[in-house]
Amino acid sequence: MKRQSKIFLVLGLAGSVIVIFIIMLLINRNHHIGKIEEFELEIGQTITVTFAENSSTGYTNCWINQEKCHVVKLVDQHYKSSLSEMFGGIGSGGSISWTFQATESGTDTIKISDCATLRMQKDCDFFSGDSLRLQSDNGIVSEYAPYREADHYIIFTVVK
Repeated sequence: MKRQSKIFLVLGLAGSVIVIFIIMLLINRNHHIGKIEEFELEIGQTITVTFAENSSTGYTNCWINQEKCHVVKLVDQHYKSSLSEMFGGIGSGGSISWTFQATESGTDTIKISDCATLRMQKDCDFFSGDSLRLQSDNGIVSEYAPYREADHYIIFTVVK
């Protein structure tokens, strides 16, 4: 009888964990971003967008045209491990969520690219679309593909 009770207890707990996991997936209100997404916001409104992120590759998501965008600002950013990563899966990654707040009316297109920040030991500013790297004699050493296509485009239209 004790053995059956233990089996039912274990099955009950496992079932509860599965149900809770499914509920968490269903109530996740973040927008998982594809190649091109468009959002309309009112001034002061916030929205959270989520991208896949796996820093074990040496690459991270960077907002490469941040200095040119004025209708929204980044107010929060947080990383969430995948279930596989939580259980010790090496290289499995997770997701990064960015919360934007509408600050003024207009339209901006935010460009997000997967940049070699960790591999090259540089921050996202190094990979911005207008960045040039200069030698001491002012000759251009390199330019990090400023005209390459971004991985994600988010078009924000902010209305009053």
